[in-house]
Amino acid sequence: MRNILSAASVLILCLVWGCTLPQTKSEMPVFTKQKAIDLLCTRNIFPGTFQAIAQAEVSTAEGRYPVKLAILIQRPTLLRVEEVPLIGPPNFMMSLVGDDLRVFFPPRGEFYIGKAAAAATLSSLPLDFPPRELLNILTGTVPACNEERNYKAFDESGDWRLEEMHLSGISRSFWIDPRNGRISKMLLTDDRGRYEATFSRYEKVGGFFFPRKVILSSVNDRVQVVISYKEIELLPTTKQEHFELVVPAGVTTRPLE
Repeated sequence: MRNILSAASVLILCLVWGCTLPQTKSEMPVFTKQKAIDLLCTRNIFPGTFQAIAQAEVSTAEGRYPVKLAILIQRPTLLRVEEVPLIGPPNFMMSLVGDDLRVFFPPRGEFYIGKAAAAATLSSLPLDFPPRELLNILTGTVPACNEERNYKAFDESGDWRLEEMHLSGISRSFWIDPRNGRISKMLLTDDRGRYEATFSRYEKVGGFFFPRKVILSSVNDRVQVVISYKEIELLPTTKQEHFELVVPAGVTTRPLE
């Protein structure tokens, strides 16, 4: 009876004055290079189609401006992004189907078509960024793990960092939480520039954890895009024609460079 009263007294004191209760910490796994690679590769692919509505803020030397986006992604090579305006047609639309990249600016009647690999970056947009990388950046995932990728791994007393050099010449560094494999930061470097992305506020959707907030920066151009997802859904696999932009009647296409 005395023990019960003592426990009750402690509980009452905590409720009135507050107290710190012991917390259990997730045990950090033992670091090995192979464990780090295996953990990173769990972020390679998710089932179905990623559909989201996001609020983005673009910051450039000229100022800041907000934009609402509708995003549709199906790994490994399908992407569609559209602005969601308050009134009228969108100012910007983009699709990536395999290596076919299309960008449309409806108010200007400008429709660009080209190869994603050849275009290299979306120089017509505020953020000069390799378009193929957007599928990974927007979902906090990584490219396919295969023999073309050479990894180095490091234990940085909290996160594990992996450096990857692809045969294409693109290098990436990933910082991951060793307890769950979620990516907190990515650094990408190619012959045109250096780009950084950070990921936070992960939430489970359809059995897969997606970041609710993504911050993407072009280090060279000092441009930053902050993406905050308002709605995320994981849908069944979607047909390819739902991604590809169709050239409107009367619109002349231009090469995407």
